[in-house]
Amino acid sequence: MSILSLFLIAFSLKSYALTPETRVYDLLLKGSLQGTYYIDVDTATYEGERAYRITYWAVRKGNEGEKSHFFFSAKSFRPLYSRKVITGIESNSVIEAFYEEDSIKLKLKSPSGEKELFFPRDDSTFDNSSLYMILSALDFRKKPSGTIRVVLLVQGSALTADYSAGEVREVEVNGSKIRVYPVTLKLLDKEIEVLYEAAPPHRLVRYLEMDSGSGFILREVEKK
Repeated sequence: MSILSLFLIAFSLKSYALTPETRVYDLLLKGSLQGTYYIDVDTATYEGERAYRITYWAVRKGNEGEKSHFFFSAKSFRPLYSRKVITGIESNSVIEAFYEEDSIKLKLKSPSGEKELFFPRDDSTFDNSSLYMILSALDFRKKPSGTIRVVLLVQGSALTADYSAGEVREVEVNGSKIRVYPVTLKLLDKEIEVLYEAAPPHRLVRYLEMDSGSGFILREVEKK
């Protein structure tokens, strides 16, 4: 058995059921409130496969940003497709990530034309838009750790990142005490701590860049 095969076995996901809801977060920049961040969860199908659709966007100073989304399999929790919109002063660009059998195809549409990029993929390769939802399906009880490959949609490049899950702990968020599993992610020169609810549906409770204090914290959950 190859080293790669051993790694892929170690990186296993434990799928769980999601129900339609909108998660509302306080958006922070260097520790200061800057606006509101939304993660909308819904059921869907993608090319005939039962899936979940995640839509995310930010509102700053009353201005709503463009909505981007991704689909991932309800059965395996593996990503299927991502779409990100980049808002410019004069025009918008759209980046799409297609998960093919052995590659991730990025397709960029901008006013200057279209471009395609291909990145080799395996079960440990994800785009950065879907990464944090995928990590919520780790088997936290086993305190997994390792290395993953992340395709950066905007930059059109790929890099490796180290991740590790810690022991369950209790944190206070907006006056409520929640049991969470922490996941530390080292990406580029950043160390990021992501807290996931210990109980299903393992909502992302807090995302925090440790050096800057930027990120977002769960405020409330709106059921559909």
